Amino acid sequence: MSARTISPDLPCETPKGQNAVCPTCLRITAFVIGLLFIVSGILILKLVPGIGALTGGSILIATGALISGISVIIMLCINKTCINSHNPNTNTKDIPESGTTQSNIESNNSDAKDDNLIVCGSSDPDHARVFCFAEKHEKPAFRKEIAEFIQKHYSPGDIILVEGVKSGEVISAKKHQQTSFLPDGYIVEGWEPHNFEELNHNFFKKNDEMYNRLLALQKQLKQKLPPKNYEKKDLYELKKFLPQFIKEYNQLAEYYYVSTKNVKKAINDLFKRLEKKTLGTDNVKVFYVVVLKLLQKLEKNQSKPLYKNITSEQAAELIANAPIRNESLCHSMEKVLSSGKKVFVIGGLAHFFQAPFSKPEHVAGIKKYLSKYPSVIVTQKKWYQNLKLAQLNPDLPILAR
Repeated sequence: MSARTISPDLPCETPKGQNAVCPTCLRITAFVIGLLFIVSGILILKLVPGIGALTGGSILIATGALISGISVIIMLCINKTCINSHNPNTNTKDIPESGTTQSNIESNNSDAKDDNLIVCGSSDPDHARVFCFAEKHEKPAFRKEIAEFIQKHYSPGDIILVEGVKSGEVISAKKHQQTSFLPDGYIVEGWEPHNFEELNHNFFKKNDEMYNRLLALQKQLKQKLPPKNYEKKDLYELKKFLPQFIKEYNQLAEYYYVSTKNVKKAINDLFKRLEKKTLGTDNVKVFYVVVLKLLQKLEKNQSKPLYKNITSEQAAELIANAPIRNESLCHSMEKVLSSGKKVFVIGGLAHFFQAPFSKPEHVAGIKKYLSKYPSVIVTQKKWYQNLKLAQLNPDLPILAR
């Protein structure tokens, strides 16, 4: 898969000055002020004689008790979420969540996590120079574990090589599906031959068509947005466009295997709030960012239809071209290793293992290359077992960890 991402085009950060006061801090401050009123009232009653002092002290105590009591009730009972300028993605419960995307992975090397993985090769991970991660592209959950594994063994200057990007091309980790769970600061490059798109044209053709429709839908949405300081009449074009947007979104979602439950209602409710200007300080930006989240959910699911809908002819084309792509992969790894750095490679399972649908010669070149260096191949245990990879790859022993 190529590293394709939808750009928000509008800034998603909080505009300066909009997050100056914390609501919780205000409630605590009010509570403290209430206590001060009470204490002041008690001191007046005790230290100042006269009916006036009695009245004033009583009023202070009553006012303080009221302020403190209301503050406590608010802190204990209110747990309200609403779309505001600080976080334009809150209150999207009617919109299907996009999963854990674009977020850093906390280091978690628990035994439960390790039990999901099989590590094969010629070296234990602590001494390896080559780390290969064999994934099934339609199963993106493994990419979290890949990110954790890389974080544990990565050193500054090491290189991560990803599929679907031309060899030598440097990209942001966040902009590629295989590395989107990594935080900033990791060097990511492609390992594909420069003609890989031509090699697999039939395989990518349908996916490219649908992705272009997705980009066109985003562009249309942006063009229909009203100006920041809009009047109700400025919303006419957007209102007229939304039924078409929802229809096209539903068709794309069907292709990308993404649920459309509650999407129509969520978008229409969001537009009503745009009309009432109740989305936040920058209503237009909030509307756009929340709807953009829906489009990004489709984008993040590109791999699923690509492999779920694969035909026998397309599969044969991929397998036949695997040795050519693996040769480019070996050249990319050699470039990194010759500089003294470690290399982390992410690719489809069939690039590293002989699978039931491939032949030994398809992976002979990559196996020969990996034998030259201390290396490991990491994959999910259930795939390893279900595909009988141990029987098909007796030259790749499981490493004890």
